[in-house]
Amino acid sequence: MSNHFSIQWVQMKSREIGWLSIKDQTQGSLLFRTNNGAEQWKAITPSGIQIKSTFPFGKHIAWIYGMNEKAVVLHTTNGGERWEQYEVPISEEWEKQGSVKVRMEFINATHGWLLVTGKGENQQSLYHTENSGKSWRPLRSTSLPSNISGMKFVSKKNGWITLHDELARNLVYRTMDGGVSWQQVRFFTLDRPGMYYARKPLFIDNLLIIPIEESIGGIYRIMIYSSPDLGRTWKVSRMIPSKQGVSLSFSSLHCGWIVDGEMGVLYRSKQRMQKWDLWEYDEKLKGARGLHFYSVTEGWACTNKALLYTKNGGKTWRTKKLPIM
Repeated sequence: MSNHFSIQWVQMKSREIGWLSIKDQTQGSLLFRTNNGAEQWKAITPSGIQIKSTFPFGKHIAWIYGMNEKAVVLHTTNGGERWEQYEVPISEEWEKQGSVKVRMEFINATHGWLLVTGKGENQQSLYHTENSGKSWRPLRSTSLPSNISGMKFVSKKNGWITLHDELARNLVYRTMDGGVSWQQVRFFTLDRPGMYYARKPLFIDNLLIIPIEESIGGIYRIMIYSSPDLGRTWKVSRMIPSKQGVSLSFSSLHCGWIVDGEMGVLYRSKQRMQKWDLWEYDEKLKGARGLHFYSVTEGWACTNKALLYTKNGGKTWRTKKLPIM
């Protein structure tokens, strides 16, 4: 790995085991895994693959969507020691381009979805697997929206897609048939002209969470919408001041954090996401993203060059060196 790299994200699944993605200027995206609390990281990137997306699932299972001569999904069940490779039946020319964006979502070890998007307004393809990625079935949905910002499935049938839409006409879509058809969901009214961005939905302890950012006159704020019954009823938090570069993480429905990487500010939730208080300011959090708490006290974040970790719920942060094996 060259010196010209940036950390993309870190996900610790326990105090000892976690996954790390790094973007190298010459080699592209690289995947690493630790089993000793980030003291050392082992390179586990499959050879000959241009990684477009990675989905870690627990301590030992992960999927990679990659491209070589074909579009493929690679699957490991032993922490990257061995990867099984399966072809994805892409058919459109735009899907073969290196510029595509890919999102993966698995609800368990067997059922998952692939969302491939191109640069064009109507360039979206959705695929589904029921056998851990060994085979993928195209879902020929004509109702997939454009400007997609995130995707989350909470069951085999129920899934959500969020959008970034400057005019806030449509921000959230839902499927109830596993991704075959999608319907717009309106659970809020935004009567002020501005720019709006719905972040990827989260599903924590049966609570559906959709963060929505707004920018009006150069002032950025974020609202947390939550539903305990899969979208039938909603509650919204108070407005939280923010800048661009916000990252969120939830360890349970009672404990959530938002880091504003531009300001170096950390917020923590109260009252089941309804209220957020300024929790901490730390210079180390400037430029932070990829916030990931796996317990009430222990969490991680990253900047371009450094890993950050906390053992006291975000009150203090330490910088972790990046020793690569």
